[in-house]
Amino acid sequence: MVKYKSVFFLLFYFLTTVCILTQNYFAQPDLTIGNYTINPLNYSKGQSLTFTITIKNMGNQTSNMCKVAFYLNSAITYSNATVLNVINVPSIPPNGQYTFPFIYPIPGNYPDNGTNYILLKIDPTNLVNETIETNNNFYLTQTINISSTVVNEIHLPYPILFIHGLNSSSNTWNPLLGSLQAYYGWSYGGRIDACLNMDGNNSFCSINDYNMFTNINGIQNADMYTLNFDVNPNGTPFNNTVLSNQSAIYKQGYAVRDAINLILQKTGKNKVILVGHSMGGLASRQYLQNPNYYQSDNKHHVAKLVTVGTPHGGSNASLLGLEGFVGLDDNSEAVRDLRTTYWSITDAIPGTFLFGGLEFLISNYDTYYNYDVNCNGFQYDAIIGLNAKPIPSDVDYSCIIGSGGLNNGDDVVPDYSANLNNFYPNIADTFNLPDNTLFNVWHNHIHTFPSYNTMNIDEPDIPSLAYQINPNNKYWFIHSRQPQDKPNIDLDYFKLKIPYHSLFQLQLWDISNFYTQCQIIDSITNMPVFNFIANGRNFLDTAINLSPNTYYLKFSSIPNDYSVYYPICFSYKISNITSISQLTNIDNLSDLVNIYPNPTSQSLNIQSPIHFNSLKIFDITGKQIYENKEISNNHFYINLSDFPSGFYTLQINFDDTNFIVKKFVKQ
Repeated sequence: MVKYKSVFFLLFYFLTTVCILTQNYFAQPDLTIGNYTINPLNYSKGQSLTFTITIKNMGNQTSNMCKVAFYLNSAITYSNATVLNVINVPSIPPNGQYTFPFIYPIPGNYPDNGTNYILLKIDPTNLVNETIETNNNFYLTQTINISSTVVNEIHLPYPILFIHGLNSSSNTWNPLLGSLQAYYGWSYGGRIDACLNMDGNNSFCSINDYNMFTNINGIQNADMYTLNFDVNPNGTPFNNTVLSNQSAIYKQGYAVRDAINLILQKTGKNKVILVGHSMGGLASRQYLQNPNYYQSDNKHHVAKLVTVGTPHGGSNASLLGLEGFVGLDDNSEAVRDLRTTYWSITDAIPGTFLFGGLEFLISNYDTYYNYDVNCNGFQYDAIIGLNAKPIPSDVDYSCIIGSGGLNNGDDVVPDYSANLNNFYPNIADTFNLPDNTLFNVWHNHIHTFPSYNTMNIDEPDIPSLAYQINPNNKYWFIHSRQPQDKPNIDLDYFKLKIPYHSLFQLQLWDISNFYTQCQIIDSITNMPVFNFIANGRNFLDTAINLSPNTYYLKFSSIPNDYSVYYPICFSYKISNITSISQLTNIDNLSDLVNIYPNPTSQSLNIQSPIHFNSLKIFDITGKQIYENKEISNNHFYINLSDFPSGFYTLQINFDDTNFIVKKFVKQ
């Protein structure tokens, strides 16, 4: 009998253990898609794809925060599919669901027309331990149609102007532009052509020897533009025969000026972002550091200067078999301006354009077609070097520095020379891009890397340089890795102006960092009036009341290596507050009402955006001496000529429960 009892207990224990293990195994989340709505169904390239979708947890345990990746393809396959975005999914309780909108631009260079599928991968990095791990790939049975037409939606607060370097052309930006279009959907507005040597005479230099061939009808309203100096005097681009793309930097600065003016007119924006590769960075600086170049209102209208492999301290690289200078005319104006020093057997002097000096002395050291650095037709001027001129403090600066090459730089520009901080201390963020391959001339490739160049274009991280944004526009920004010498916390500041007491509605879409933080900061008190932490959510739609003022919209997160590829969209709206129901905080009610003049001798005006029902006035003893229960509008006038001089309390009633009290003085 004892034997049978022992067997029974062993069997009971075994079955209980199996049940517990089985229960624990199946007690897991299981994520899948639910309902979705795509609207509209027909798109042009460049338009923002919009739909709403539900993620469901069919399991019996809460899921962890995870990601969902969205793809676009003309076939039901991930092979050769275009990745649109990878965004957050918050924790979802058992048998619960999370519904959110998705907005993302279809790239203007998207390869497939016609019928296309939206594909998803839920939890692509396996952050959630699911009951079934093999059922997270889906496609939406509702297809969309994409036409071959390309439209330019605007995604950035300011347009970007890309400026190429020495003996190059706007085509040098094509790899980067293609990546920016494919990754972020940024739109391209066209090429701006300028010839810098119209008479073809290299021995004589003049500012007037320059012509811009592109007019306002030659470009479109967009996010990105290129400036091209590789142009012949007849306007034919590329393979120019007059050294236009090797002309003096003084003339390049004027071309930058006119290109900015053209873009401002086309886009209606008030600033641009300049991105210069190699000498293109010096052309940008020539414009920025010479106020006589500025626009007609005497302002430069530049929000940020981004330089990539720019020789801020010059470069003495020449025709030494280096790939970066094939085809270079070593006697050109540009080579003259780019010199760190001029050579001789016994001595050397600093490069005149960058460090200053007398023009005619250059001929004692090096031979060029002319020595007229400032392009005024006279070769005996004393030049103030670019690095001796003030640089605007209201511009955000950053630079990519090639390092590890043959000259401790990118094989053409030394790392010391490419660092703007060596000439204007602590002014720029710096990103070091190492050259790990011997004889690979990074100078010719450094501007093609999308991740580094996007980090270089990062939004300002201090309020004083914040980008101005306007209501009813969608903007995209990117959380990216920070410079090596800074904490890896990406701060992005935008500035907005509230002109009247407003109901402020803020929306964020496609949040890709679990702990992205958003704050609205009062510019006067420097205190946040709103704070949001994503906690895995990918969408925010909130409304608060704001008083007339300037505010900063601040985004912050700790990015990873992939964050740079996943932009976040946001937009805001403002509307007049016309009823009590629109107030998110009833304490703001008093701020909305204005009484004037105060003190007053004859009358008192009461102005409110919200209709009020009645008024009462009390004297200094608390005695009610006036009442009006028939207020018919939001602006009311009281004649106080019969009131004695003194202190009074005004009670303004909005309904049976809400009122405010204001003090005034009758003189």
